[in-house]
Amino acid sequence: MADYDFSKVDAYILEPESGARRLIRNSLEVLSVTRIASFSGLNDLREGIAKETPDLLICDIESADSDLLRLIHSTRHGHLGTNPYLCVIVTTWAATKPLVDRFTNCGADALLIKPFSIRQLADRVIALTDAPRHFIVTNDYIGPDRRRAPREGVSSAPLVEVPHSLRLKATRTFSKTDLPALIDNADREINERKLVRHAFQIAFLLEFALPDLLAGRQDGLAWDHLLRAITVLDETQRRFTRVNRTLPQAEATCGALKGLAQRVKDGKASATDLAQLRPRSIELMRMISPHRRAEELAREVSDAVAGYRRRLEELAKAKQAG
Repeated sequence: MADYDFSKVDAYILEPESGARRLIRNSLEVLSVTRIASFSGLNDLREGIAKETPDLLICDIESADSDLLRLIHSTRHGHLGTNPYLCVIVTTWAATKPLVDRFTNCGADALLIKPFSIRQLADRVIALTDAPRHFIVTNDYIGPDRRRAPREGVSSAPLVEVPHSLRLKATRTFSKTDLPALIDNADREINERKLVRHAFQIAFLLEFALPDLLAGRQDGLAWDHLLRAITVLDETQRRFTRVNRTLPQAEATCGALKGLAQRVKDGKASATDLAQLRPRSIELMRMISPHRRAEELAREVSDAVAGYRRRLEELAKAKQAG
């Protein structure tokens, strides 16, 4: 083991069973972690992270199930706490496929299967301390790139180096580091990448939905895509406020596009409104990625929608044949 000093590390534990909670504390104390806070429930943990985000979170999935994974997801997306890049270990008695899938999607670092020993947990903490902190950013995911299946867009998405407060404290360099500045830099890079991905997703969703919208149909898959586009537009507007650069025109276009989509949803859209959905969405992409031509962006969206329609048709044929 490297010459680590974990005495300054802040660790949070969410574990309802007293024996397991004691084992986790003993594991951390083996590493000389003494700044440990235990939480009896998810609401208490949420309040604790909101007040002071730790360097390490060890949490039991059975105590909160999907609510815990949503909390981790919110933390990674910057909606909870001050450090989206804390290290997170999730523990469970049964690593079923649905649970593993949900765990993978939330952005946690490691899954530890119970029963585990003091040494196993300590080794996992050391492994997280050793490892560099590189995150991947996709439409719905921010976190370590640890999925087994290919993630949408992952091949073209370079990793983002993010702050590693656990390692900074363990290597005694934390006091020499401006952690808030490191977090701000990582947030800015992730937010900018999120804007690019959100803009593409909005254009894709609206272009897919447009034929049915023009035909006046208000149900089915196309309608679901319209509702999803409105949700992504909401998230995009929030992200504009967290990006340290000036994009007033893009933010205004995003707001106008959201207004158009909302009028369509409410049944108040005119033919002119519907005609504006596609060009406005491509314009939003171009404003966020000014180095790319509108024609190129429009072709990319159209190709993606066409490919998606082909896959849906193939699935429908396969279902009929089966």
